[in-house]
Amino acid sequence: MKKIFTLAAGLSLTIGLMAQTQRLSLTEEFTNASCGPCAGQNPAFNALISANSTKLIALKYQVNFPGVDPMNAQNPTEVNTRRTYYGVNGVPFANLNGDTSALTAPNYTGAPANFNQDIIDSAYAVPSSFGINISHTLSSDIDSIFITCTITASQAVNLPALSLRMAITEREIVFSAAPGSNGETEFSDVMRKMVPNATGVTLPAVWTQGQDTTFTYALALPTYIYNPTQIAVVAFIQENVNKTVQQAGISLPVAIANYAAITGATFSQNIVSCNASVTPSITIKNEGSAPLTSATVSYTIDGGAAQTAPFTGNVAPGGVTNFSIPTLNSLNPGQRNVAYRLLNLNGSPTSTTVYTQAIYIVGTAQPGNAYAETFGTATFPYTNWLNINDDTPGFTRNATAGFGSPKGALKMDFYNSPEGKVDRVILPPFSFSNYLDATLTFKVAAKGYLFSDGSQTNDTLIVRYSSDCGATWSQAWLKSGADLSTVAAATASYTASADADYRDESVTLAGTANKSQILIMFEARSNYGNNAYIDNINISASQVGINEIADDQISSLYPNPANNLVSLVLNNSSNQSRLDIFDAVGKSVYTQNIIGKGKQNINIATENFNNGVYFMRINGGAAKKLIIQH
Repeated sequence: MKKIFTLAAGLSLTIGLMAQTQRLSLTEEFTNASCGPCAGQNPAFNALISANSTKLIALKYQVNFPGVDPMNAQNPTEVNTRRTYYGVNGVPFANLNGDTSALTAPNYTGAPANFNQDIIDSAYAVPSSFGINISHTLSSDIDSIFITCTITASQAVNLPALSLRMAITEREIVFSAAPGSNGETEFSDVMRKMVPNATGVTLPAVWTQGQDTTFTYALALPTYIYNPTQIAVVAFIQENVNKTVQQAGISLPVAIANYAAITGATFSQNIVSCNASVTPSITIKNEGSAPLTSATVSYTIDGGAAQTAPFTGNVAPGGVTNFSIPTLNSLNPGQRNVAYRLLNLNGSPTSTTVYTQAIYIVGTAQPGNAYAETFGTATFPYTNWLNINDDTPGFTRNATAGFGSPKGALKMDFYNSPEGKVDRVILPPFSFSNYLDATLTFKVAAKGYLFSDGSQTNDTLIVRYSSDCGATWSQAWLKSGADLSTVAAATASYTASADADYRDESVTLAGTANKSQILIMFEARSNYGNNAYIDNINISASQVGINEIADDQISSLYPNPANNLVSLVLNNSSNQSRLDIFDAVGKSVYTQNIIGKGKQNINIATENFNNGVYFMRINGGAAKKLIIQH
């Protein structure tokens, strides 16, 4: 939601000189992009702030709890200094004019939802002994900011421990997707950098009427600023003993003639591509006050050497256009990150912030007749796996969860994923040429989030597969809510480390027979519930034209999957036969001579076998698949 300001952009709000000066109040809010109550209270709070822009200035601090927040990660130290100054240990939290104790007008501290018009009006009615006049400009290349702030005493003052604090803010930050888990995509009045620091500068305790002092600063703009056309500067005078804010002032964003932003990027292929050559296209929005007629588009692949392409056109202020980047060739399999930025806008030295888009290149298909993954290896994603998370946290490998030994499992972090978030992980591509339809088996453990009424969330896991490189997907398996859960719902974040938590699942991938490339995907759809884990993934397929059970072969095999012991029933046509067991790569791991013709009952100890897929043969004949899961 765009804000409507009653003050023109670039106007400095000046508090005039009189016996006492009209006070402009300051509200400071502590919030977080993964805080659910923050998302619930911020819309109404922001609307109240916007409706009182002549009475109230807002300053928002994005803290580092309860979850992910990239704006905090860009400047955690100064945010934490202000949080500690007020003793804030929970969010959302807001105060008015620095007060830390009053719950009623004229000042207020507490939940933003409890702010109202009467509280703001009461604080506005209290005059100040100071006036603030603050303004700022930006360098022509928009890499530096110049701030001038003049403080004037409108009457004689004797107040010990006064400080001037200033903050560079972004009036509006808009993400294309929620950066945290609470679903918020729009953030306002965000503190980006304190000037000169979070402590501020000490002011004299004694002032005579009409006395003034001016502070000037020239400093580099933080490189993490999202949009310089939204830069404002807030100044406030604060008593350090009781933390009362005596006066506040603001310099609103200044117009920038030549500025544009990259607001999106797409590729000629799907985000998953079996072609190592792709053609990107970026969306350019003219954020400046002059028409955009030329720019240089700079782009890199995985942080490599920059390449450039010239842009020409005529994009009106506020207008949007698309621009195709030259084709990127010979991309390696896996996730490739293409980063773009605009340089030399209309011939000026202006450059924009970097916009990054990922594309996932599919590797060479491997035989799909025998594949096993137990997640015992630390580095994830593994070779030729594609981990397509909308953003963090998504799918990750968890080192302490898992079935059996070694520990390790694929974790889907529903606990910190906002409702509606979709994450995907794609296994290596498989070839089933000369094989029958494949079978996927895996173990799953999941716990729902328990509500006070006894109900639980409906997080969903889906297995899909594709024979056309992800253009279309077939659904093979889906479970959600109670059907997905393997243990009772709870409110604490869940880690599946006990073998008893896991359930076996088996999925037939119909229509995969004789296909040269199959992609298999686990898809997670979050209901903001609790975590799920996947372990012991196995894929197998029988060769075309070979009957797994012949008259003189293995007629039964139990249990399968097996743990420490497997029992076989053999039908032998000769007095002496040989039983061989091979692992998934064809290495012999067990041999036994079978004496006697006809039906034979054989028990084999498997406690020393590693987890995975094995194949059993009699006299080198047809194979019978065996899965070992300890």
